[in-house]
Amino acid sequence: MNETVKNIIDKVKTTAHKTSEVTVKKTGEIWEITKLTMRLSELNSKTEQALIDIGEIVYDAFLDPNSDTEHVDSLLDAIHENRKEIRDIKERIDEIRQVKLCHCCDKKINREDTFCKYCGEKV
Repeated sequence: MNETVKNIIDKVKTTAHKTSEVTVKKTGEIWEITKLTMRLSELNSKTEQALIDIGEIVYDAFLDPNSDTEHVDSLLDAIHENRKEIRDIKERIDEIRQVKLCHCCDKKINREDTFCKYCGEKV
């Protein structure tokens, strides 16, 4: 086999191997982000329902001051826990996507950026 052809084949093999590694990594990242996004949706729905339930309890208390409002504390605790988990999931997604927030304008920028592309602030 001609040396030039052999070199070309070796380069093609190397490139194909690197491409497959990147593809596998990106596919794993996309799958992880998809799972996290599904969990975010579930937590947001639970939080929204808890807020609706609190509103109904408060309205019932308005109509009847003797109505039971003890359930409000557990709903508030659930909302608080959901929002903490939502924040953690969003941070994890940002890690996977390799982004961070600008400390000045709170926009998402690439982790390796030196300056914010939105406000120009040094990060």
